[in-house]
Amino acid sequence: MLCAFGGLYDEENLVTQYMKAILGFIGITDVKFVYAKGIGLGAEAIEKAQVSAKAKINEIGNKCIIENQQNQQLIL
Repeated sequence: MLCAFGGLYDEENLVTQYMKAILGFIGITDVKFVYAKGIGLGAEAIEKAQVSAKAKINEIGNKCIIENQQNQQLIL
């Protein structure tokens, strides 16, 4: 889940807790959060937030691909 904030907030903010509760209520418990923080602080902060968020998304995606490949090997 991508969360964007205009300011700089910690990762245990109200939005994150709320989304974990709502998604958990419907049975979705394995959720990864990516944060784009400080986008209200100017062009340089936007660029930094975008680069950071994209890197985290790529990291999560790569881990999912590796885990999927490992699970497929176990099935074979």
